[in-house]
Amino acid sequence: YQRRVHGHLSGGNQSFFINFHPQTDYMKLHQSLTRNLTRSCGYAGLIRVRCSRGVRVREYIGHYLSQDPLDMDVAGVDADTSYLVELQHDDKLDVKNNVYLQTAMLYTNREGLRRIRVHTLRVPIVNTLPNLFRHADLDATVAAFSRRTVMRTIKNGTNSAREHLTGVCVDILTSYRKHCASNPSPGQLILPEALKLLPIYCLALMKSNTFRPGTDVRVDERIQEMFELLRLKIEYVLPWVYPRLYPLHSLSPMAGTYDESKGAVILPPTDSLSSERLNGSGVYLLHDFSTQHLLIWIGERVNPKLLQSLFNVENVDKLYELNYIETSSSERVVNIVREIRRNRPDVYDTIRVIREKRDPLEALFFQRFVEDKVVNGGVWSYVEYLCHLHRHIQNRLS
Repeated sequence: YQRRVHGHLSGGNQSFFINFHPQTDYMKLHQSLTRNLTRSCGYAGLIRVRCSRGVRVREYIGHYLSQDPLDMDVAGVDADTSYLVELQHDDKLDVKNNVYLQTAMLYTNREGLRRIRVHTLRVPIVNTLPNLFRHADLDATVAAFSRRTVMRTIKNGTNSAREHLTGVCVDILTSYRKHCASNPSPGQLILPEALKLLPIYCLALMKSNTFRPGTDVRVDERIQEMFELLRLKIEYVLPWVYPRLYPLHSLSPMAGTYDESKGAVILPPTDSLSSERLNGSGVYLLHDFSTQHLLIWIGERVNPKLLQSLFNVENVDKLYELNYIETSSSERVVNIVREIRRNRPDVYDTIRVIREKRDPLEALFFQRFVEDKVVNGGVWSYVEYLCHLHRHIQNRLS
């Protein structure tokens, strides 16, 4: 991995354009180059995390090169990169006090001046597992799991990585059931409120191109996804792992309109990534973070009036791109697409139109339906995976 990815040691960026075509993908290349040349960045950086008594840094995970286990040396650091810092208890902590974490970065700015940036964080201490689970952060948890699993994949392969994901999930849920649940039913899987979606994100990771088995995933594609997972900003991790599916045929009156109080377009509610949820007469927009695509799936029984309203065509065969017309529904769809792109300025998501049972890209669309069985190289459906976890938990407790 390190030999293939130069940016892993330098802290740089890497882009991968699959089946690049100048006429359809030029904006993707343009956006990538523009973002790399204009975003906030520093050079010749040295990053160190200091901790108060009782806690120490166990490990850094990310794109960097270090001669000292206490520091991260980064040739370049930018606004689109994050790092994982794993902490370890060295001493008993007093619940009446706080833990203090300070991150200091020495770097050179674009003007060639050396600067120091310091962030200090005060973290409260809890001494009971219920409080720990109550304040758990799902985004940070999944980000940590995904990065540790990438490192395990590099060393031991994808089979070990998938076993690791399930094992860690079982450890967490077993601990919660044993120490936090009151009189649980033996046949019921108990999930902590803050981490109730942890199983589906673990399953989605196992079915991703990064960790799924088989030779149908190209090596370059797998390495690129591993590279991205090690650098993704925290707010991007969950939608990267579990893509967002928006039904366009049933937009609420407010969806796609501008909210002045938030300064953003209102996005419609998302749907589950299960093929059972698809309506053959509907139209769906899938935002696939990992492949940087906006996939518009059109059911074979779609009403021509709906196509006319959304895309200004009555026949699906004439639909090649997202047309802008002066109708309420079409304008709101365009606003949704623009808002999705605005929320991730480091890439340009390409629109692809998929007609049910007619376009080859439909296979890519359904690969992202991670709640289905045997999807994307996986074994379990979501329900089956929950049962699998429950059996492991019961075996641990017995």
